[in-house]
Amino acid sequence: MDIDKDGTINKNDLRAAFDNVGQLMSEDELDEMLGEVGGPCTFDAMVKLFQDKMAGGEWLREAVSSDFVSMCLNSIQAATIPMT
Repeated sequence: MDIDKDGTINKNDLRAAFDNVGQLMSEDELDEMLGEVGGPCTFDAMVKLFQDKMAGGEWLREAVSSDFVSMCLNSIQAATIPMT
């Protein structure tokens, strides 16, 4: 998902991920998603976002079943952990 392999997910990365699964997203939708992170969308920032959201309870049901969540975490982690 991190197309440019810079360790962060930007709007172009996010757009490409949704395009790859056949879901067209508007600029506003992409901005809203990235805005939830509250800074650079790194692996650590995504984990914190998910922890904070899940602590609220309601979001947990959506997050657990979301392929997007898994895709984000796996992609960012793969980009930031050197392969040996």
